[in-house]
Amino acid sequence: MKVGILGGSGAGKSTLLALIPRLYDVHDGVILVDGNDVRNLNLHDWRRTALLVPQQAPLFEGTLRSNLAYGRPEAAERELADALRVTALDDFVASLPLGLDTPVGDRGATLSGGQRQRLALARALVSKPSILLLDDCTSALDGQTEAKVLRRLHETQPGRTCFHVSHRILAVLQCDWVILLERGRITEQGPPEELLERPGPFRALYDQQAFDLGIPSVSDHKSCPVGG
Repeated sequence: MKVGILGGSGAGKSTLLALIPRLYDVHDGVILVDGNDVRNLNLHDWRRTALLVPQQAPLFEGTLRSNLAYGRPEAAERELADALRVTALDDFVASLPLGLDTPVGDRGATLSGGQRQRLALARALVSKPSILLLDDCTSALDGQTEAKVLRRLHETQPGRTCFHVSHRILAVLQCDWVILLERGRITEQGPPEELLERPGPFRALYDQQAFDLGIPSVSDHKSCPVGG
């Protein structure tokens, strides 16, 4: 299951996502996982099951390998290679003389913003969480690279539940369900292809971003790139 979460600045996207691994606790209502209140689960185990990848995930002084395998030092080489391929870092690492043994510097100082984000995402994949929480963690990537990474992620992780916060509507068109937030409230939700078929906030946001990107809007083009 892939759930996209959209909304403007301050809409509550990150707060909603942070409720799942209990960075905050709800004051009213409950968050249930398989019928269990998350507040009744072992916090350490739960946060390994529901893993949050923030927009600015911390990296550590060391090598690409030590950062990649931080959550599972016992991970096999094949698992590291798979994570690099999904996050489109495999060619970059292959071009380095020291490969995965390349130093990254404190906080990943030797890497670009997009490379740091993809390394943090790859590290999360190596940890094998059942629920992956992506808090705008591909924001530093160009649209083409982001689409490639998300497509590979969804294709290679079919059994994993993924929540994806993004400010780019094209990034959530591959999701099964989309939630649109405004001032902490859900204004619209449903499958993206259905939301595009009817007038509403989601369709208006798509048309606005399509104009900015120079691609056809819904009204200009009956075939929208859902699932692309």
